[in-house]
Amino acid sequence: MNDFTDALMIALRSGQEDPTANELGVRMKALIAELSNPSVAKTQRAKLNRELAQVREAYRRNLLSR
Repeated sequence: MNDFTDALMIALRSGQEDPTANELGVRMKALIAELSNPSVAKTQRAKLNRELAQVREAYRRNLLSR
């Protein structure tokens, strides 16, 4: 596993205590699943990457606000 995967697993576990973190963690998991699909078009992949970056930043801000 890499650092991002480790962070995602921690996010999903901590989401049990924080509904916002849970929602963001579930969305990150869904985006990663879509990105790992090789049949996704490059334009769609770029859109997913941008959304993933936004969700990761929102999750980071949520962690810092605790």
